[in-house]
Amino acid sequence: LDPLRQLAWAVLGVVVLHFGLVAALPGEGEHEHEDDETARVPGIDLAECANEGILFPGGCGHGSVLLHAEFLVDLVLALFPFEVPFFEKYGLKAVFVGHPVVERAARMTGGAALRVRLGIAANAPLLALLPGSRTSEIRFILPAFRAAVDILARKIPGLVTVLPTVPHVAGKVRAATAGWATPLHIVESEADKYAAFDAADTALAASGTVTAELALSRTPMVVAYKVGGLTYFLSRWMMTVKHFTLINILLEREAVPEYLQAAATPETLTDAVVRLFADPAARASQVAAMNEFAHRLGEGDEPPSTRAARVLLDFVES
Repeated sequence: LDPLRQLAWAVLGVVVLHFGLVAALPGEGEHEHEDDETARVPGIDLAECANEGILFPGGCGHGSVLLHAEFLVDLVLALFPFEVPFFEKYGLKAVFVGHPVVERAARMTGGAALRVRLGIAANAPLLALLPGSRTSEIRFILPAFRAAVDILARKIPGLVTVLPTVPHVAGKVRAATAGWATPLHIVESEADKYAAFDAADTALAASGTVTAELALSRTPMVVAYKVGGLTYFLSRWMMTVKHFTLINILLEREAVPEYLQAAATPETLTDAVVRLFADPAARASQVAAMNEFAHRLGEGDEPPSTRAARVLLDFVES
C-alpha cells in the first residue's frame, strides 16, 4: 500500500489545512495560521488533520472558532476517537483514522543494546526522564525533575537516569543537569530515544505526545506539567477537562499518575516513581491500561496512515 500512502500525502499537500482549532496546554500545538480570507480557495475541498496540537477537544471554550471553521473545512481527520463527536457537535464532518504514533511502536526496541553501549548494567534500575523539547519546558519542568531525582538517588540504590532530548535544546539540558545526583546519560537521536523507552524500568515525563509513545512502549510512567505562574493563571479558567495526559483522557480515568503545576512537587513525583519501581501490581496495572490505550488508538488494525489515505481518496473522489 506504499503507493496509496504516497498518493494520500500528495493529496494532503493540496487539501489539508493545519488550523490550531482548539487550544491545548500552553506550549502544545504552536502553529502559525494564514488569514481566514486566504485560507479557503474557491473550488478546492479542504480536509483538516486534527494534529497533535489538538489535545483537548471540548476542554476549552472555543466553540465560536469551530463554528467559523465549519465554513472553511469539509473534513476533519481525527487522531483520537473522542474528537469525532466533539467536531460533529459544531457541524464539522470528522472521521477517526488513528494516531500516527501507533506506527512508531515497532521502532521502540533496542533497550538491551543501549544499556550495553552506555555501560548500564542489565539489572540497574533505570529511570527515563522526558522534561520536554521546548525551552519553556526545560525552564519550568526540568528543575522539578532534578529535585525529584535528588531524592530518588537516596531512595533507590544504584539508580541510573537516561534523558532523551533534541538538538535545539540539548545545550540547555546539559547545562541544567551539571552535577546530577545519579549517573546520567543524555541521548539525542530518535533511535536512542526509543531504545531508552525500551531500556527504562520507569519514566518521568512531561505531558505531551511522548506520553503516548511511552504507553505504546509499555513503559510505566509518572507525568507532570508546569508552566509560568501567569500563563497558568490566564489559561486555567479555560480548562474543563478532568485529565491532561493522553492515556488518561482517552481512557477517562487516571491510568497513570499525573501532576499539574503546584501539585508537581519533588516529593509527590518521587513517591509516585518509587511506587512504580517497588510495586509490581502498580506496573502491571499501567501496562494493562496501555494495552487498552493502544487498541483504542488503532494498534493492530489498519495503519493510521493507510486509513487516512483511504478516507482522503474517498473524500476527493466523492
